[in-house]
Amino acid sequence: MSLTFNDFIEEIRQRADIVDLVSDYVKLELKGKNYVGLCPFHNEKTPSFTVSRDKKLYYCFGCGAGGDIFNFLMEIENLPFFEAAKVLAERYGVPIPQKKPNRTRRKSDEIRDQLFEIHEWAAKFYQYLLLEHKLGKNALKYFEKRGFTRATIEKFRLGYAPRAWTALFHFLKKKGYPDYLLEKSGLVLPGKQKNGYYDRFRDRAIFTIFNLRGQPIGFGGRVMEPDQNPKYLNSPETPIFLKNQNLYGFNFAMDQIRKTGQAIIVEGYTDVITAHQYGIENVVASLGTSLTENQARLLARYAEEVYIAYDADTAGQKATLRGLDILKNTGLIVKVIELPDELDPDELIRKNGAEAFKSLLEDAISFIDFKLNKILKQYDLDSPDGKVQAVQELLPMFLNIDNAIEKDYLIKQIVKRVEISEQALKEELEHFIKEKSKIKDRNDKNWHTSKETRKVISDDFEAKFINAILRIPQMIGKIFEEITPDFFQNSDYRLIMQQIYLCYQQVRESGDFSLLTTNNLVENFSDNDLKKKVLELLFYYQDYEVTEKFIVEGLTKLKEYQMTMEMETILKKLKQIKNHGNLVDLNQILIRYHRLLHYGMERGGING
Repeated sequence: MSLTFNDFIEEIRQRADIVDLVSDYVKLELKGKNYVGLCPFHNEKTPSFTVSRDKKLYYCFGCGAGGDIFNFLMEIENLPFFEAAKVLAERYGVPIPQKKPNRTRRKSDEIRDQLFEIHEWAAKFYQYLLLEHKLGKNALKYFEKRGFTRATIEKFRLGYAPRAWTALFHFLKKKGYPDYLLEKSGLVLPGKQKNGYYDRFRDRAIFTIFNLRGQPIGFGGRVMEPDQNPKYLNSPETPIFLKNQNLYGFNFAMDQIRKTGQAIIVEGYTDVITAHQYGIENVVASLGTSLTENQARLLARYAEEVYIAYDADTAGQKATLRGLDILKNTGLIVKVIELPDELDPDELIRKNGAEAFKSLLEDAISFIDFKLNKILKQYDLDSPDGKVQAVQELLPMFLNIDNAIEKDYLIKQIVKRVEISEQALKEELEHFIKEKSKIKDRNDKNWHTSKETRKVISDDFEAKFINAILRIPQMIGKIFEEITPDFFQNSDYRLIMQQIYLCYQQVRESGDFSLLTTNNLVENFSDNDLKKKVLELLFYYQDYEVTEKFIVEGLTKLKEYQMTMEMETILKKLKQIKNHGNLVDLNQILIRYHRLLHYGMERGGING
């Protein structure tokens, strides 16, 4: 019997191990009941990312990211819900329902699915022409000249885009895809006169770009004749392809990077392919020479140490300098492989073999030495002006170094190579840091404000009460028999209680109280800000012992507080009526006042 969609999702949730999944992306360590690691969603050097196997939830105290196993996969791989569910179902052996889910799929989800299909067909089309058709003869010679074997060509799904203007367009049209979707894929372009479409890639050797799961999401096209321009043409960004979040070859390199703890970044497609063919399988390329923060964070999920092996030309060196700071800021150990002039990694490996490249790897220099070398080369260190200019450009390096030993090493190297006194350098450094102190003070103020806010929350009874409700959801029915969300003074907590109440009503109407779980309560929040607050309450008070007795006593406390507030309101009204002389209103309010007073005295909560 096929599962209903809701049963399908719940079965995944029950079978899946969130620690197992997250460990594919984050290095986790057991700390108490939970696992902690560096957050994959923002840069940090001290772990604030927490995963609970029992709750089947994760939360980052640094950036507020959090949720269940579906949220994690959707966020980490930029997937819509249905696609994430399918990936998890395959991973944990849950049969996928034959019938489409009753809930309406978002249009954007359907478009993404079709874009994946279009790129899969395009990859097949290009590779067929390369390997099986006479049109791909020259492109095949080009790849073979680069030393690529048939197995490598098939593995990396290399191909050929024909010279014809509409070959791919007509191929995909026959598959039933509409014009607007083909245009959205980036593989075809509208004619200048709005009279039809033409292929983006024509008469080019094709490199397929994959996501982490090995699905084609874009292409790079290279000319095969020196007089053709531009040399490289890449897919534009689309709903399934964001250049700054992907690295070429990462799907092939991921396991080896995780195994060795090391990654090597190169510039080009052929650098990656040649390295892998020669057995150096932890090599990836940035899509464009500029490395991004998202790409650095992707590397930091799997590696501890990263080597940059960009070309020795000017553009490559500038890209290396930019990449060093970005990688260093993610907490990675960064080294630079210095390539011989006129040789890129592809040429070096083909000419001298894998061992020659590996020897350069062993001789790689630290990011400090590389930056020192490049900066000091620009100045005349025999002149006072040259020394001043060099030191001024070197001072910002200290901002990216937290380690005291590295700082000491940098100081000693500058003193030695610029030939200045350590005292003079430290005075300049102190002045430089003082100039930056305004920004630092502002950041410190924000941090202390955030810390103080958390302190207030930790002392807040309402926060603890909601934490208890989330952890003992079977008490929710009793709670809403006695109080309403309006009993909470904190406006955010009122909204949270309203959402919990709505979830409880839905469960009660369905009659399936097994759905009343901590995980389902959290996932019922569609408002991201409220959801973050709920997750923070859950994880912040995770060591706080909660019992049904605490909830019962909490209900009494909330009701007594509500009664006290109501009596204060009545007393204010009594004063107003006394001044205006409305005896009917006065009588009604006095009756209400005495009832509340009697109730309070009976419970020992109010003194008469």
